[in-house]
Parts: sequence; structure tokens; C-alpha cells
Amino acid sequence: MRVTFVLFLFIVFILMSCATTRAYENVLGEWRGHTKEELVSKWGNPSRVEILNDNGKNYVYEKENSKTKFIRDPSSKQTVPFFDCVTSFLIDRDGLVAGWKYDGPNCRK
Repeated sequence: MRVTFVLFLFIVFILMSCATTRAYENVLGEWRGHTKEELVSKWGNPSRVEILNDNGKNYVYEKENSKTKFIRDPSSKQTVPFFDCVTSFLIDRDGLVAGWKYDGPNCRK
């Protein structure tokens, strides 16, 4: 009986996680075709801007937890901040949002 209950909770957790991810992806997808100025007016200034070879740019937004966490980067052996969510918007050479990507355990709508 107890194993069934734990399995039930696990399945509910997985389904809620997928629904949250899908909702975030829907929000990001709505930005396609908008100008970089519209993006910045709603999201604020990005944490950093990466220049791409094809004259495009990545506008990167990094969201930290209220309790700053740090991890050790194995390649540089330095302590670096751990972000709960990193969202990047691909800005094409015309200044329009052409795509997006995100990574992190707390990317939510």
C-alpha cells in the first residue's frame, strides 16, 4: 500500500513538472518575431549579450535563487554561481527574436 502511494506521488510530480515546462516553453515561444526592444522592455536588460558569427546575438537572462548557490567549475577549478534558470533569446541580424533556449531546474512561467 505504501509503495503504491509513493509511486502515485512520483507520477503526479512528474506530470506537474512536464506541465510547468510546457507552460514556460509556450511563454518563450510567444516572443518569436518580436523586436529586441520589446523583449528588453518586458524582461529588462539581459545579464549578458553574446555576439554570434552570423551577426546575430544571444540575449542571456540568468535567474538566481534568493539564496545564492555556488558550484565548483571542474574545468577552471573556480567557484561560480549556480543559476536556477538561464534563458537565452536568439536575436537575428534584423533585431527580431528568432528562437530561444533555457536550462535550469527552476525555469517556470
